[in-house]
Amino acid sequence: MNDELVASAALIAVKHALPSADCLQLASVASLKHALEPMKEKLVLVCPDKDLCRAAEEEEIELNDPEEVKKFIASQKVSEGQKKNYVQAYDTFMKFV
Repeated sequence: MNDELVASAALIAVKHALPSADCLQLASVASLKHALEPMKEKLVLVCPDKDLCRAAEEEEIELNDPEEVKKFIASQKVSEGQKKNYVQAYDTFMKFV
């Protein structure tokens, strides 16, 4: 952590009214995103927190909301038991990511 990152997090706090830890996370992600751009690499934030997701979108950070996977599973034409198994497997997988 450095002064530039803390200053960036403070601006994010004012702009998005997020908890300090979320502001530091978002500032770090934004910094990494900018560092990767010259290499044509892209960064995707995996984010289950709705407020943090909203702020990331406003900061033009690409994100993946793991809850969207559950919505997709719910829309499938399979039995409720099978849907439950898919969701449990996905939850277990996300604990390792």
